[in-house]
Amino acid sequence: MDYTMFDFITFAKRNNIPIVDEGHRQCRPGWIQCRCPFCGGEIHLGWNLNKGYFNCWKCGWFPTWRVICRLSGVDQPEALDLIKRLDIRPPSHVARTDPRGSVQASEVKLPGQRMTQHHRKYLEFRGFDPEKIERVYGLKGTLGIGPYKWRIIIPIFFKGELVSYQGRDITDQQELKYKACSKEKEIVHHKHILYALDLVQGDSVMVVEGVFDAWRFGPGCVATFGTGYSKKQARLLTNFKRVSIIFDPEEAAQKRARELGMAVAVQGIEVEILKLVEVDPADMCQDAADDLKKEIGM
Repeated sequence: MDYTMFDFITFAKRNNIPIVDEGHRQCRPGWIQCRCPFCGGEIHLGWNLNKGYFNCWKCGWFPTWRVICRLSGVDQPEALDLIKRLDIRPPSHVARTDPRGSVQASEVKLPGQRMTQHHRKYLEFRGFDPEKIERVYGLKGTLGIGPYKWRIIIPIFFKGELVSYQGRDITDQQELKYKACSKEKEIVHHKHILYALDLVQGDSVMVVEGVFDAWRFGPGCVATFGTGYSKKQARLLTNFKRVSIIFDPEEAAQKRARELGMAVAVQGIEVEILKLVEVDPADMCQDAADDLKKEIGM
């Protein structure tokens, strides 16, 4: 079935599902977004208008029929029939292509300057050594102006080259905690690579969800930028002999960890999945994280 012709806008209207389009500050060009019915996230679920698929920035990809079932309360046969009946072109004013799909930046320019005391105090509050984290990961900070105001700017490197970045809100009051670099300003899309991969030495690697999780374990630990991993990220992990996956303890995250583990293990890689007890990796005390890293053999 060619899902690229499925009219999700009409479906959403008929089912009273609030959506936002690319004119909204939280919606990327070429997407329609709504609240994710799987994780309950704030408009985390997106429908790609060009390629015809659903993806939640937190949960990852889901089959179209499964999303329709969850959103409308029907079973699989009814969902497939509904999709066929709405197999029409979307309104002409809706962009059919994501303009960033064919655009690639030649250089990434980081917003911000050197971190201030505001940024360092935030890291200290989270239990990190700000000077060490800044030095190892090349962090910067922004002040109270611009689209990335009051954020820690997190550079993303791949094979020694700055290819993208993220910004983390330090006020915990902004709508988006993490704000990714727009795709047209990336050299490589961040979901196609692993954060801090360049800092891994040896044939073993630890894998976590977010950058703060990776900072807690230090060099040797990479992040997938959320539980929704990509095939390219899984493929990068097959370059190692041993992979230890440590996602958040929630069942949804553990399910994704198992899926990622299977995707890597089928390539003959030794994989172990570790589940922490009621604590995210980023929230571990540093001594406990260091001890766990030693136990794993990193």
